[in-house]
Amino acid sequence: MDRAFPDRLGRSAWMLSLSAILLVMLAAYPVLMQNGWLATHVQASWWCVVVWIVGYASIILSDARGLWSPAAIYFVIFAFFHFGLAATVLLGGTYEDITWFMDPEVPYAFSLVGLGGIGLALGSLGPAVVRIVVYRRGDFSAEVQPFLSEELSFRYAIFARLLAAISSTLAIFCIVAWILMTIIATRGQLFGLRYGEFLAATEGYPRPWITFGLAFGVSLAAVDLTQRAAKWAMACFLGWMLIALPIGLRGAVMFPAAGALAAQGWKLMRYRAWYFLLGGLMVFCLASALREIRQEGLADTAWRWDMANPAHTMRELGESLRPTYETVRWINDGDRYLAGESFWAPLERGFLRLFAINKRDATDEERQLIEMVDKRVGPIGFSPVAEAFYNFGAVGVVIVMGLIGAVLALLGMGRSSVLGRALMIATLLPLLVFVRNSFAQVPGQMVVTWSVVLGVWFLAGIIAARLSPFGVSLSERR
Repeated sequence: MDRAFPDRLGRSAWMLSLSAILLVMLAAYPVLMQNGWLATHVQASWWCVVVWIVGYASIILSDARGLWSPAAIYFVIFAFFHFGLAATVLLGGTYEDITWFMDPEVPYAFSLVGLGGIGLALGSLGPAVVRIVVYRRGDFSAEVQPFLSEELSFRYAIFARLLAAISSTLAIFCIVAWILMTIIATRGQLFGLRYGEFLAATEGYPRPWITFGLAFGVSLAAVDLTQRAAKWAMACFLGWMLIALPIGLRGAVMFPAAGALAAQGWKLMRYRAWYFLLGGLMVFCLASALREIRQEGLADTAWRWDMANPAHTMRELGESLRPTYETVRWINDGDRYLAGESFWAPLERGFLRLFAINKRDATDEERQLIEMVDKRVGPIGFSPVAEAFYNFGAVGVVIVMGLIGAVLALLGMGRSSVLGRALMIATLLPLLVFVRNSFAQVPGQMVVTWSVVLGVWFLAGIIAARLSPFGVSLSERR
């Protein structure tokens, strides 16, 4: 008998048990709401934290990569941004200076993001549960190295080099473009900027696409870190982090870092989990210290141990609960549910740009939620939970987050080849950006990322056919 079989069986049992707990929590949600058991900040915070623990543990158990599967990486980032304030409440942190936090809509916002976490976890667990219950297979996703012909191996080798060269060039170009943009927009000021000042100064610049190109380039470069170009891209990214973090660009740093970790998931699984926990704690401490420096200024900073308290970073990330709170408030004040319009609008806009057969809807601006929240509240970002609720209500939160979880689960089932990991990154990165933004940019970003990866794969095939060392080109063999 396979010595790993008892371990896989135990993982399966634990995963099924945690999945059952999530289902019970989902079924109990209407009862909890009806009886007012999630009506206070503390009660709703407990709801979020329990979802965080149970959901994250179940996803880790569902994949051989553990912490490093696409679903686990996505879930933990989603949790930091949506459950951070809940953890702050339960740990006795300070939040009195958050002007909106004590409003009566906040507990309901907490309940919604917890509901979104349940949907995300259940969607991510779906394929694993089906595999165990229906097909009676307890094995988890494992690195599969299919037999490759010499010609195909040659194409993969060319693809890996091309991908590293192109993605690294993209990453470094976007880093340089970001630095030049910031210097020009702020008239020479690169260090010591505040977050609001940076956003206001760069408002008229293509900042979102530069930031996304940087994230995409860094994540793709991490697919094969044996390439020299990829190592240069990582070094430039680490240097750029020291500029971006003091400004307060949390998502812009976290998303490419998360993409790079997902790209290296099969290798990282060899390391113990406490390395990840220790590394994450150190990053949170650094981010907390940089936050204090950003607020007080380097010259005026009063150096103290409390500056590096990771709870400060947790609280700051958790303030991304606000978009959900705002949508709850808007609905309570009389806004109508969009019934899917904000999800359909970017597809419609893209189609009408290609085929101008009709004029765009006059109400199109109302369906661009990231612009709506900017006008009503300011640049606070957005959230998939907020968008799902503003379209479909609480039921929509479960459905939309469940669909995202299912996509993440399918990504985790892909092969660990260079092409498989590149396509995984091409899908994962726009979804990661969606954690802090609206859905409007996701379709366009998906088109761009998939086009780049498949374009490089096609180019590698052409080069391999011309340079084939096997006497007969690939095209002739076909």
